[in-house]
Amino acid sequence: MNQQFGMVQQMIDVQKASVDGLINGFIMMWEQTGIFFDGAIWLPEEGRKVFRQWVEINKKACEDLKGAMGGGYSHLEKVSETMVEETQHAVSRKTVVPKAQIDDPMKAAGAEN
Repeated sequence: MNQQFGMVQQMIDVQKASVDGLINGFIMMWEQTGIFFDGAIWLPEEGRKVFRQWVEINKKACEDLKGAMGGGYSHLEKVSETMVEETQHAVSRKTVVPKAQIDDPMKAAGAEN
């Protein structure tokens, strides 16, 4: 059972790394867009100001998304850890089935033939 939980944890880790990389890529893109428009001397100052605001809004949205996704993955990891602990606890208190129940479950249950 621990192997399955290990695989789930690896899937969570891969997805989290992928999402973080994707969002960081978006943030870098917005930073580069901001640099481009700041250096656009052909654009009036008012236009550059509008583009700066637009870039900042989008960077903040990316940061907010990154925080929300990180919180979701943290919750998922806690749930996964809890499931592992509960499974380990259940396995450790597993009862031993008497041989009679295995050989003849109906007889062990008190059923008459």
